[in-house]
Amino acid sequence: MNDISEGIPPMSYQINYDLDDLNLILLEKNPKKYLQVLSYLSRVYEPNVIKSILNQVDYYNNRNHVLSLASLVSNSKYQTDKFYESGEYQELAVTILEMMIHCGANIYQVDSNNKGIIDIVCDNDTIGNRSTGNEQFIKRVKEICY
Repeated sequence: MNDISEGIPPMSYQINYDLDDLNLILLEKNPKKYLQVLSYLSRVYEPNVIKSILNQVDYYNNRNHVLSLASLVSNSKYQTDKFYESGEYQELAVTILEMMIHCGANIYQVDSNNKGIIDIVCDNDTIGNRSTGNEQFIKRVKEICY
């Protein structure tokens, strides 16, 4: 006879995320976890709920989630750490962007300076501050927007 009583299912490890977990701090500090949270929430909640969170403009940086991601990937002056600066994370950034769009994020939204995603990733004024290795992200943004 086995030590586990019959009728008791084996313990499974499942993490449940809340809508509050989908935030810009997580996007900046742990993009892998952000993607995991976004994927989970997109399966559990109605599309309009996720869409409203992604399109909500943050008070601090006046940007929605798409524009914040573009800033993190494309311009080091917005970064507090260098996570997105590494070229190896460009694929992850593209995956996050595509998931955001799939969930209804507005890729054409502009910030308080009237800059959209194309302006942020291709801004000539910030070329000296731009991270290296973001060509894959820029290429994907242009494919989506044009």
